[in-house]
Amino acid sequence: MKRKIIQTILTLTLSLMPLLASAQASSGKDFQWIVNLFVGIITQYIIPLLTAIALLVFIWGLARFILNAGDETKVSEGKQLMFWGIIALTVMISVWGIVGLFYQDIFNGNFGFPRLPTGSQ
Repeated sequence: MKRKIIQTILTLTLSLMPLLASAQASSGKDFQWIVNLFVGIITQYIIPLLTAIALLVFIWGLARFILNAGDETKVSEGKQLMFWGIIALTVMISVWGIVGLFYQDIFNGNFGFPRLPTGSQ
């Protein structure tokens, strides 16, 4: 298992080396471009994936709670899954919102959130 993790990290590192090697070339790809790439991947793919997983954990706990109404241990396991699913959803959505507000206020940018409508177009 440890060897598999090391291989994965090594593969990712080696696959990103061309980006870092050409960072000072005149191709327009600099460090800010790499940071924007990582931030884009995190906000567009990883956060929604983790939110979906947390929602599935909550739904799985709800199903265990409803379907095993007679078995007290399964009901308590379902309650616990629902509790941790709600906690994970709350934390992820809150952090995403706080980071989005910070990014919009400080950097005047859009962080993958829809813009609020204003009076003038």
